[in-house]
Amino acid sequence: MARELWIMRHAQAMPEVRGGRDIDRPLSDHGHVQARWMAEHVPSIHVGAFPSWVLHSSALRTTQTAEVTFADATLIPESSLYEAGVDGCLSVIQEQAADQDLVALVGHNPTVHALATWLSGDEAIAASPFSPATLVILEFEGSSWSTLGPRSCDVIAMVSAPEIR
Repeated sequence: MARELWIMRHAQAMPEVRGGRDIDRPLSDHGHVQARWMAEHVPSIHVGAFPSWVLHSSALRTTQTAEVTFADATLIPESSLYEAGVDGCLSVIQEQAADQDLVALVGHNPTVHALATWLSGDEAIAASPFSPATLVILEFEGSSWSTLGPRSCDVIAMVSAPEIR
């Protein structure tokens, strides 16, 4: 049975504020537009189910991206995704997504870009700038997420929200 993993970089965030905490940075107005664009346009780009189960970093900007893009989904904040590397993201997926066939992960660069590249082995993804509000949809034929690994996924689609100002 095929499974799908949607890997998304959060939409554009506000710049860092002196004395502020990075984890507390919200989406910019443009970031909210990007997240809404993704919610409205991805279903027409990829015909099929939309994730109803979304893992996301506990940072404000990833939480807001998940809330807007996946408004009808169950959102699962995971604090370890905030500073996780590829191995950390993989562990979260394998531990948290066991019973799910369609999972989305909203996180941070450079990790989400590296994760999508590592899982797919796709040179086009590796060469992509992976700008804010970029989504890669991967298909995984494994019997469980525990067998997810390098080059184990096929790319179904890759889309980035346009620079709407």
